[in-house]
Amino acid sequence: KPGPLMHLLNPDVNLVSAMPGRRKVVARYLNEQERLNLARLLVKDVDRYSYKMHCRNGSCACVMREANGSSHDEDEDNQPSCEFRLIPCPNTNCNATFSYKHRTQHDDECGFKLLPCPSGCGATVPRNEVHIHVRDRCSLRQAECPLSIVGCTAIVQAQDVACHLNNHADKHLMLVASRMMEYQSF
Repeated sequence: KPGPLMHLLNPDVNLVSAMPGRRKVVARYLNEQERLNLARLLVKDVDRYSYKMHCRNGSCACVMREANGSSHDEDEDNQPSCEFRLIPCPNTNCNATFSYKHRTQHDDECGFKLLPCPSGCGATVPRNEVHIHVRDRCSLRQAECPLSIVGCTAIVQAQDVACHLNNHADKHLMLVASRMMEYQSF
């Protein structure tokens, strides 16, 4: 059962449309650290007994224990650290902050994570731009000959278009001449 702070979420309001307005109002009265502390209180209130989103230790400078009793990851000083500590996303241009426990989930979804080109061209591309890369920029994508408008039916890899134009210049000249002859007959 949610605790007494749950009413702050006001479920009868469309949260998506109200969020920018609420952020402005809250930012006017609370600084960033106060907002962060309020968010932590709300999470602890919502997740009061399950401890899936926050630490059991009230002071949260804690040693987390898994169900089997072993301690979680250790920091640089070999001191066990809380799996709910906040960490920034390591991917360039991503401003997300999340708990250490959810780093794998974020990494699997982060739009700024660099991925290898699925076509195998060797480029690394942010996840949210892979479809654009494959469609418009990948050197291994299939491309029509630029002279397809005059009748060349060749489809080559984008990296080979210049080579195709050089190797088939005589055929292209014949296609252009043929097209010009068609226009003269009109």
